[in-house]
Amino acid sequence: MKGEKTQIVIPVDALSTPNQFSKLVENQGNFVTQWNPKQFSQLKEYLFEIEKKAQEITVLGFQSDTKYWAWANGILANGEFHPVDEAGIVEVAGKYYYIPAYSVINADSAEGQEERKFIYKEGQLSFSQWAKLFVKVYGDKGKIGILFLVATFFRDIIFKHVGSFPMLFLFGMKGSGKSAFRTSLKSLYGNYTESDAMSLEGVSTPKAYQRKLAQIRNGIEILRSMITTLMTSF
Repeated sequence: MKGEKTQIVIPVDALSTPNQFSKLVENQGNFVTQWNPKQFSQLKEYLFEIEKKAQEITVLGFQSDTKYWAWANGILANGEFHPVDEAGIVEVAGKYYYIPAYSVINADSAEGQEERKFIYKEGQLSFSQWAKLFVKVYGDKGKIGILFLVATFFRDIIFKHVGSFPMLFLFGMKGSGKSAFRTSLKSLYGNYTESDAMSLEGVSTPKAYQRKLAQIRNGIEILRSMITTLMTSF
């Protein structure tokens, strides 16, 4: 259709024959392919010439191979943030990486909605200033929270040497500030609210929990278990 545009992701094999590629293109709407074999070969040459070979980042957070931090909206490398372009591609030190979360291709997809919250944001305060305010609000409990937060930055190292990693357990009466406390910590990792927690009382399967916990490396994930009634059968 004249004037209509779309973007698709295709495997390289789809360019092996004109019929195979035509099928993928025409499935996107009112797009009719009318090329002959020579024109199709010219199209392939053009696409191969302009393509960027990019390594897909499937787990956000710390990247052990490059020592970069991968966010949904870019990569933090050696103290410098490199944002993704509209296709989700980011170039760092002459190498290209693909982060699907903010690619226009996935703009309307429900997949990746959790990863889209894990974003790099330029802070208004230094970490020291933030920590002082956190302790001012939460007191000694705030100090424990900060220690846990810093430990999560190096979770892979701690786990490698100790074989385990501690969990921060928050408890108290309803309205005592548990949700605000944990959200304040997790907000350093992106745009999160008090509702961003995995309920242990829900219907999620073990595989669902596993997928969720595997999305980010060296981050914070919140598991919520709230008991609102007491058993009286004893």
